[in-house]
Amino acid sequence: MESKGIGNQKQASKNRDLKLEDVDTFLEQMEGLLCELQDKTDQLPNVDKEGQSECPFAEELYVYKEKAYEKVFKESKKLQAYLKLIEKEIVRCRKNIEQLQADANSLNLEEPKTNYDVAEQSQKNQCDKAIYQRKRLLDLIKKTDELLELANQKKWPLGKPKRQNSFNPEAVLEAVANGRMPGFQPPVPGAYRAPIPSFRKEINGLISIGPLGGGGF
Repeated sequence: MESKGIGNQKQASKNRDLKLEDVDTFLEQMEGLLCELQDKTDQLPNVDKEGQSECPFAEELYVYKEKAYEKVFKESKKLQAYLKLIEKEIVRCRKNIEQLQADANSLNLEEPKTNYDVAEQSQKNQCDKAIYQRKRLLDLIKKTDELLELANQKKWPLGKPKRQNSFNPEAVLEAVANGRMPGFQPPVPGAYRAPIPSFRKEINGLISIGPLGGGGF
């Protein structure tokens, strides 16, 4: 059995491999997983402590919810790592902007000043994007914590739920979607839904870029 320490080391190693260019893709994937977990949680029928319910497929629906919960819980471990990555990017951009402004003020020739202006605007664009990504991450962290807590409160009363051999997922999902499932709980008002899906060397490189966007930043 893998020890907790080894598991944490593996997770830390994976987090170090995270890249800025993957932030938007991760945000979209995380939003989709949250939407799925919210749906699966909303679909859970009422059950008593013995696991009895008016819904004949109650246990299977709890299986679906648990699988969705596990996906969100696993991916949620990357949220703070991506947030730290974005925070570093914001700091980097702001330092570059300050240095570019200071260097530009010491110049007299018009052409070099223009190059500095272009480089500064490029860094401002990158900084604005990172700030927006940080806001989305902070919102996701809050929503993820709330939804995981809600979903964790709704457990199958007899331990880990199991699928039955006679289970027909298509029929169940159709019944749930049409509101015909006995014991089905309607969606919670206001529930979460995903939106419609060396420093000096760097400065020297920035001042040599061409038109905005052409530097690959």
